[in-house]
Amino acid sequence: MKLNLTRPLIVFDLETTGLDFIRDRIIQISYIKVSPDGTEERENIFVNPEKPIPREVVEPTGINDDDVKAVAKEAARIQFAQYGMTNIPEEYIEKYANDMIKDEKYVDNLVERAIDSKLAESLKKVVKLNEKTVSLDDFNKMMQEK
Repeated sequence: MKLNLTRPLIVFDLETTGLDFIRDRIIQISYIKVSPDGTEERENIFVNPEKPIPREVVEPTGINDDDVKAVAKEAARIQFAQYGMTNIPEEYIEKYANDMIKDEKYVDNLVERAIDSKLAESLKKVVKLNEKTVSLDDFNKMMQEK
């Protein structure tokens, strides 16, 4: 759709834990900014609501607390493994993951990774890959066409 803009237009989208502006919290802020020249700028910011994500929010997004916790635990294992610590007891992994979830600087990344994981899981169920052998020259030609 072509917009005839004389100044930038910004559209915001909020995802929340519910509709009560006193009790509920924002979990995601997204925006798209369209400039008069047609350029677009997009951003998604995830916010730690500091409370469990309710079912009515989980259903449309597919992301729940367990998904974020699983990603945090995997990130903790990877961090320990970087220092050669591969036999860390589960209770330490759990504590480290909980600390990561409480720290706002980690939450955005953990939620994004949980979304990526869910998306990849869903895509694997519906996308079928057709394998094709191509020469390097043919591959380079295909890349130049796009």
